[in-house]
Amino acid sequence: MVLMVLPLSCKRAGEDARHLETKHSAPPAISEPSVLIPPRPARLGESSSRKAEEHELAVGELVQAAKEDAVLEPDQARDLLAFIAGPKPATLTDREWEERVNVTLNLLRAQPDVLGLADTLLRMGEFDGNVVLRLYAMQHLALWYGREKSTEKKEEIISLFERLARDGGETAGSAVQFLADIRRMNPNALTSDGTLASPEAVRLAGDDSAANGIRISAILTCVDTRDAAVLPVARRIVVDESRVIPLRKAAIHSLGVLGAVEDGALLERLQGDPDLKPAAEPALKMWQERVGEPGE
Repeated sequence: MVLMVLPLSCKRAGEDARHLETKHSAPPAISEPSVLIPPRPARLGESSSRKAEEHELAVGELVQAAKEDAVLEPDQARDLLAFIAGPKPATLTDREWEERVNVTLNLLRAQPDVLGLADTLLRMGEFDGNVVLRLYAMQHLALWYGREKSTEKKEEIISLFERLARDGGETAGSAVQFLADIRRMNPNALTSDGTLASPEAVRLAGDDSAANGIRISAILTCVDTRDAAVLPVARRIVVDESRVIPLRKAAIHSLGVLGAVEDGALLERLQGDPDLKPAAEPALKMWQERVGEPGE
């Protein structure tokens, strides 16, 4: 699975950003900044309403410059970082603020170095009251991880994702996805056995108290990382008729991609279930391509 940039039409609060998607496209390459932004806006500490309005307008110009791969002066980067870490301006709707924050983070992440970026993203990813902004922060943390110079900060990033995955909250599915992507993109972040194994995803997939969408994300993360440790959980879900169809379909998909010889008979039997056949049919074909016909 390749991490993709969350679209500006990200799912609203309460929905895991990854939802039920199984296909991902590569993010656009970050080109070298080429446009130098003019003098910085008014300092954030200036209290008059006029200065505040001038600052917001100037920030808007800086955000617009992000589309031109702009180069920021250090104090401009500092001001922008402080601006998005602060409260939403009263003049912006939630969606406008989410868009501005995400575009600004794209601009900041494209800079050679931004002091305090990791700290700001860590705080946003865990504590921001807007779930969309938490998801954006998590995404940018995963993309920033490889460029972070501080070993301590890298450990904090991994720790945050592991904690969010354990908590089983509304961002847990994204947390296991981003952990897998960090490990894929950064060999030094692999698990102790040197693999892309996703123990957090396996645990979450088997957690009957977790939301179905989160469990689906966890199963698909295991498929993406080829972690066969999820198979016992998947087999249990597939045959449990009390589970919702989308969750059972995700489990069936994992059997097609990762299943062992003994899973062929189960996939073949599922062809007779009209609700599950749309997932079972392609899963059986994938299984046959890897293993062969059931009973061979």
